[in-house]
Amino acid sequence: MGGNCGAGILCAGFCRLEACAITPKNRPNRQNPILYRRPKPIGALDINRIFAQTDIIMKRKYIIVAVLTPLMLLLDQFTKWLVVRHMTLGQTKPIIPEFLSWHYLVNPGAAFGLFRNLPEKFRAPFFLTISAVAILVVVYYLVISDDDKVIFPVCIAFVISGALGNLIDRIRLDYVVDFVLVEATFLGQGAVDILNKWFGTHQWPSFNVADSLIVVGIIGMAIDLIFFMPAEEENQKSEAADRETDTQEDGHLELSSTIADQSENED
Repeated sequence: MGGNCGAGILCAGFCRLEACAITPKNRPNRQNPILYRRPKPIGALDINRIFAQTDIIMKRKYIIVAVLTPLMLLLDQFTKWLVVRHMTLGQTKPIIPEFLSWHYLVNPGAAFGLFRNLPEKFRAPFFLTISAVAILVVVYYLVISDDDKVIFPVCIAFVISGALGNLIDRIRLDYVVDFVLVEATFLGQGAVDILNKWFGTHQWPSFNVADSLIVVGIIGMAIDLIFFMPAEEENQKSEAADRETDTQEDGHLELSSTIADQSENED
């Protein structure tokens, strides 16, 4: 009797296990993420969550500025080093005759020789202040700019690297190394005479890579700010227009309801 009971219990247990076994019908579907989720290893890091928390670091515009600024700064300092090492002060080396030359000069002023006649005791603090303010302003515009822009952060990097390049010269040497000379002699003697009469010279003031970066960067920023409205502002205007439309529609509905109520009262 006891043996029969034991055998019955074992048979019932095997039947129970067979019923609960994984079959093709109840097997988890690995192709469906809802029905099947691979367990995470203990201590695994959620990369997406980390990136979401450090979004400001990973934004493309900051990466562009962080990579491009030191590269442009290195280019500026390297070209100045080459000029100082291989040319003598005041020496000229034609590159494109009657148009472009390397002309080694020192400039105690700003870009293109501006403010070079300032008293020496005011010159250094003035240019340090101007450089710091310029960098802060462009960084502010970088922070408030759209995250998907590419050209704008490139222009920001140009301005920052140019300002830092000339600032390094002023701190190290108390002047800026200029070496690019552009002239209009190739236009002919008539054009040269006109330029000399109107501007007193037919040569553009000497400049360097940093000056070029600053000018190109500022022009690019101005074009972007003037002609390419940020998407955020467009969205705000669109939302304001939608709100105004909704308000007008609500007013029409209220007016219609009022007229309908008055008609019912008259009836």
